[in-house]
Amino acid sequence: MSRLYIGSINKAKETIRQEFPKAKLVFVENALETSKSFSIFFDSDKIFIHSNPNLESLKVISSDIDNNKGKHFLHFDDDSYDGRNSLIQKIKKQGNIIDCSFPLFGDTNSFKRQLHNICKKYSCVIEPTCIDWLCNNSPIYKVKSKSANTKKEIMVYDLDIIDSEICKISTVSKSININSFEDSLFNSESDIFDFIESLLSGDISRSYEMLSDIVEAFTDQGMLLILLSQLHFLLVVTRCKENNIYDANKVLSIVECEDILGKYLSDDFIYPVFTKKSQNPIRINIELGKRRNLTSFQISSYISLVVDCIVDLRDMGNKNIVLPYMVSKFQCV
Repeated sequence: MSRLYIGSINKAKETIRQEFPKAKLVFVENALETSKSFSIFFDSDKIFIHSNPNLESLKVISSDIDNNKGKHFLHFDDDSYDGRNSLIQKIKKQGNIIDCSFPLFGDTNSFKRQLHNICKKYSCVIEPTCIDWLCNNSPIYKVKSKSANTKKEIMVYDLDIIDSEICKISTVSKSININSFEDSLFNSESDIFDFIESLLSGDISRSYEMLSDIVEAFTDQGMLLILLSQLHFLLVVTRCKENNIYDANKVLSIVECEDILGKYLSDDFIYPVFTKKSQNPIRINIELGKRRNLTSFQISSYISLVVDCIVDLRDMGNKNIVLPYMVSKFQCV
């Protein structure tokens, strides 16, 4: 017996628990190890959930199902899986593909409906102003979708993060407003980007004011790694601007390293296995539209400062000295 769920893992878990209230859900990291350790005496009441399994894992899962070694359900973040796989074809013929997709970015009606369902689940009441605020500030991410036999990338609202935040809020209050999300993960992310913008714009007093709160929220190493990642992104986009490349799709492919990933074989002449880190195309468009008084050389210098700071901290440097020193050196580039 098997099912395939697409989209929200939280919604998939809820659906499974409603249909199998007595089953224990087990999230599998290694299908082969799970298969080897399976016991009909101890595992018969379990449902094994395999999230985004690769082809090798699907072979193991298919074999376990054929040999009656437990219930195995599949979960994929989007519908870009290989529909030619025999197990997936079998699930499709049985009509056991369940769509738990996130609402498309911009489809606020669908987003509001699912938001109300989440609040109902936790017995919460959400204010209308908070709903409107979430429509504009909800975390989003990019997924792949099949359309007319072609694959394209679309933006969706990440309701799993919203679900987690409302779950935490509900333990304190059953009334939700904008202030309830003040310390939320996605709201903290916007704060750190405000800090980065302050650094780049030369607003040293604002940078110092925000520094301690950012470090407390992300830790010193976490903050530096996010800063490093953002600077690398800005470096690539700035170089594209300097070379008069303003086509958002072309810039996106360069940022995602599509021009070099998988281009060369390994030392053993084997095709390399890699995972492409997808970027938000909206983020590309926003950055292309900004006018920054920064050159790629300056951004490279910023990157060197951050790397030096990371090295100093790992060499037992005092963060109360190293971090403010880095902020002050940003103003000298």
